[in-house]
Amino acid sequence: MQDNLFQDIHKPNKIQQIRIPYQGSKRTIATQLIDKMLEVKPNAKYFYDLCGGGGSVSFTALQYGFKVHYNELQTSLVEFLEYTLDRVKNNIRSEFGIFPEEWYNFVSREEFFKQKPLQTPYSQFVRICYSFANNQKDFAFNPDTEINKRLGHSIVVFQCETSLKKYNEDNGTCFTISNKLTWNERRLDYAHEWRSQIKANECYKEVIETNFVKNHAQFTSLKKKQWLETAVNDRGFEHLERLMCLERLENLERLEKLEQTERLMCLEQFQNLERLVHLENLENIETPQPFTISSLDFKDVKITTPPEESILYIDPPYRGTGKYIEGKDINYKELDEWFANNQHTVFMSEYNAPFEPILEIPKMKLMKSKGLGKRAYAMEKLFWNGK
Repeated sequence: MQDNLFQDIHKPNKIQQIRIPYQGSKRTIATQLIDKMLEVKPNAKYFYDLCGGGGSVSFTALQYGFKVHYNELQTSLVEFLEYTLDRVKNNIRSEFGIFPEEWYNFVSREEFFKQKPLQTPYSQFVRICYSFANNQKDFAFNPDTEINKRLGHSIVVFQCETSLKKYNEDNGTCFTISNKLTWNERRLDYAHEWRSQIKANECYKEVIETNFVKNHAQFTSLKKKQWLETAVNDRGFEHLERLMCLERLENLERLEKLEQTERLMCLEQFQNLERLVHLENLENIETPQPFTISSLDFKDVKITTPPEESILYIDPPYRGTGKYIEGKDINYKELDEWFANNQHTVFMSEYNAPFEPILEIPKMKLMKSKGLGKRAYAMEKLFWNGK
């Protein structure tokens, strides 16, 4: 494989217009990254994804007509990709999609941590679909959320009447079973209904009107403000005491309403099913261009194509994390020296590499929220070694 990665060189006339499969956080910005790389090197034909991860950039590069070599040190990811592509190639399907039928069951916290250390295609599937922010380490849902997520999963995927009844009883809703043909169509159908209920929720309306951005304590009504002003101006401690009692009651009521709203918002998203949708889109990808795979250290991938026609792209684990899930360390000093001194055209995605970026893209953080409806952003940066 290493001696002849690519054959039958040609440049396609147009880009395939298909949805990119979900493979990590680069999915939403992959086209922007590749557009910038082509701006720097418009005649490139070969694309080496040296830390390929879930493969979103590799599959986007295929759409652009590149001959792609995907490399990933994490062997379980490589084996999962090979397993999935083999099922697609041989048209192996189950009742629900391209994966085995039992893979569509909801994965509990207990099962997640049971599968986490294993190195099988299914365990990798579990880590992709059920880890928080796709970090492959932490379970996606807290214990309270997991209950509703499990019910929602059964409603959407299996059209389970028992789960629907319990969900409606627990959350004061009146959903019915969707009659859409596929589970993904039903997911979108329910997402629309949840969104409608959220917008109609009185607590949510008040959140928007009062510009709630940080915490529950910011719910302050005009009446409470007036009471406070009266208590201070008249030094009426009796008023102040009554105010404190009122605040406790109102805060309790509003917190209860807010929790119900947040549950609805949480159910609307269904991150695990969204990831499964994008994995299943692997089925829609045709690869007339060469697509080869290896599992090596990024430095060990042999570049066998003309340097003037080749792009090397590396997206290492971000600094501060430093390890692959299999415990393999990455030496960032060595990486930076390799990047700076490499004679090929190399691009690197990072947040804080010690180079001047040629592109910056704001990305929404999942870990840090500024409140309901407000999100924190990090700056994804693309670096070029100037070669």
